[in-house]
Parts: sequence; structure tokens; C-alpha cells
Amino acid sequence: MCTNWSRIEGDSVAWESFEEGLADETTTDVRWLQAHDPWIVEAKHPPASVSPAHYHPFDVVYLYTGGSVSMSAEPGQVGAARHSTSYQAGDLRFVKAGTVYGPETTGPSGSLFYTFTFGGRPSVAYANDEQRNAGTDALTPPGSDVWWRARWDRSEWTEVSVPVDGTTRQASGQILSTFGVHAAMIRLNPDESLGSLSHDGDWILMPVVGSIEIGSEERYGLHCFRWSSGGEPCGPIIGGPTGGVMLLLSAFQPVVSAL
Repeated sequence: MCTNWSRIEGDSVAWESFEEGLADETTTDVRWLQAHDPWIVEAKHPPASVSPAHYHPFDVVYLYTGGSVSMSAEPGQVGAARHSTSYQAGDLRFVKAGTVYGPETTGPSGSLFYTFTFGGRPSVAYANDEQRNAGTDALTPPGSDVWWRARWDRSEWTEVSVPVDGTTRQASGQILSTFGVHAAMIRLNPDESLGSLSHDGDWILMPVVGSIEIGSEERYGLHCFRWSSGGEPCGPIIGGPTGGVMLLLSAFQPVVSAL
């Protein structure tokens, strides 16, 4: 691993068991893809498994890639607005540190997803009796900026501003979140050059369609990530032979901004 950036190939990492702390809960299978902040983990849950109400000590983004999962209620959903929310491939979800949610139930095909944890090693803490009895309604009032749901549907593209080569450039993209951990998509045509991208904070690049070329590095395709530390130039970034779409994640400040 390089000091200021690293390349992570998901398919080169072995699966292992991760005990979540409850004797009667099915163990999660995980691949530890990056063992430093921001931590990157791929996980899969078996069909019809249930995780009781719980929270995480650090901010987390989920990227669902297979199967489905249903939350009995998300934080701040009260009264008539309280309903089950289902996530499937293409959905992203952010939850702020300490926010209680669940129970969480996987669908008939289980669930497959990535987690990106900002702040420390990923872990799970289960709600105590008082927290479970209070429910998410009382713990997280409506309007609190503690979670978001975003879906990349491959269709709604707009022009966004990207900081490259010491200036800003317009690119085809989608801004998926504007608080917490920021998420955006950038679309590049075949052999289209974006230039070299730099950001004040740590950020993650992940192709979700096609492939991306980054300078003289080996091509980045699906299941391949690049982590860059704050201030470390990355590029030039170029669309692969058939083009590419990449997900960008960053904490504190967005990599991509609206025009």
C-alpha cells in the first residue's frame, strides 16, 4: 500500500466470518478490503436473517449490490410516515454514528453490499432495552440529518463541477448526497479525460460501470477501489475503452459540486 493512496481489489480478498455479538444471530461473511480509515468492507447476509435494532459508533455508507434488505423503520419516521424501507442493488444509504435503526431483515436471496466507515474500525452495538422501547421516533426526531437514501438509476444526468488540475471543470454527473458522507457519480465517455482530481479530505473512487484509467496505474474496473488521502493528486482520470461511471465518496466536503 502506498503512503498517500491505495488500490483495493475486492476479488483478491478472501471471505471470512464476522461475529456480530449475538449468540442467536447468523454470522455475517465479510471481506476486509481496507483496514484503515475510511474502512472498506464487503459483506453478505444469508436469506431471511434478522439483525435487531442497532447502531454503529462511526458514520457509515452502504452500497447495495445484490439481494435485498428491509428496515422496519428509518430514523425520524413517525406516525403515518413510519413504514418499511427496502434496499436493493443500486441503492446507497448513509447513517450517522450512534443512530439507532432496525430491525433489519434480508430478503429471500439474502443481501450483498459494501460498507464505507469513516472514523474508526467498523463495529455493531445493539440497542439496549431502553433504546428499543423508545424506538427511533424518540431517539431521532423528524428532520434530523442522521441518514439518507439515494438511488443511482443510470438516467438522471446533469452538469456538475469537479476540481481538476488546479481549476474546476464541468462533467456529466449526479450528486447523491449533500450532508454527512458525500456521494456523487461521474460519467466519462470512452477515452474522455477528466484531468487530475485532488480533494482536501480523504476520498474513495469506485467504478460501477465499465472501467476507469488513472495515470499509469493498472485499469480500474468493477470491484476495484482507489483511496486517496487529502491533497493527493489522482489522475489524469480517463474513461475506459467503453466508457465508465465512477462513484466518489468523501467526508466533510464534497468532491463534486452543483453548478
